[in-house]
Amino acid sequence: MQLKSWREHYWYTVVCTRVRIQEIVKRAKGAFTVLECGCNEGFLSKALLEAGFQVTSIDNDPNMIAKAKDIFGIDAVKADVNELPFPDNAFDLVVGGEILEHLDNPGIGLSEMFRVSKGRIIVSLPIGEYWLGCDSHKWKIDATLIEHDHGATEELIKMIVVLEFRKRPKEAQKGAV
Repeated sequence: MQLKSWREHYWYTVVCTRVRIQEIVKRAKGAFTVLECGCNEGFLSKALLEAGFQVTSIDNDPNMIAKAKDIFGIDAVKADVNELPFPDNAFDLVVGGEILEHLDNPGIGLSEMFRVSKGRIIVSLPIGEYWLGCDSHKWKIDATLIEHDHGATEELIKMIVVLEFRKRPKEAQKGAV
């Protein structure tokens, strides 16, 4: 039986995941077409769909694609974030939730996400001691403290950071060094 809402999924009960999803949906405002890279079981894609976005979901794991279909009815596409099968500037927004730490070279995946985005990408990264034992994480972000722009420092035990990037206009890129 398919779940009607992402709020019915197990991950909704995990505070850091729930907050991450809510933050990404909030930041997605202004976009219409969204690509989610590494959709896993489809809970973020479902949250974006419920918020009214047109979502394309990809994952490189056939088991996750099957789960996204079974759990939420999402028709995810099998694709590798390092070689996205979409043209340049195909999506208003590209989201990569906890995907970069699984890549041998996250710069390649990040570059592909920028390539297919018209202007914005959002990525989230798991940080803190809790995540260090994850065997599938090729990059260990082991900081227990993080400094924010406002000078505040907070403990990170089981935390996910959400980052948003925007492409610079062509005129600004020409003058860059």
